[in-house]
Amino acid sequence: MGLLLLMLVRFGRTMKDAFRERDLRRILFFLLIILASGTIFYHIAEKWNILDSLYFSVMTLSTVGSGTIEPSTAAGKIFTMIYILIGIGTMLSFINRVASHAQRESAVKTLIGLDPYEEIAKGVDKLKNG
Repeated sequence: MGLLLLMLVRFGRTMKDAFRERDLRRILFFLLIILASGTIFYHIAEKWNILDSLYFSVMTLSTVGSGTIEPSTAAGKIFTMIYILIGIGTMLSFINRVASHAQRESAVKTLIGLDPYEEIAKGVDKLKNG
């Protein structure tokens, strides 16, 4: 449990640092617009409630899928095909930017003589020892 907590803290710091990059903020903003437009579309076209519409939008963009709900109208099916092509590319771009930032930060720490995993190891030891 302690290791998971420390990894989440490190992930949070990475995300905080990464959001200093303008391109990443733009991609996230576009991703949020895509999610909102999907949610609104499904709410109107498929007559789903907002939660189901958002749920389907997130499941579709994350490529998880659930199979519990699916578009029943022709417009919904056509929109979903376009939504997948645009949304998954945007989602992958966002993930790639965050991963690149984390990798650069780790490389910089290594170059200046800091072990990037030392912080996690110290935190785990602290949790184990009280």
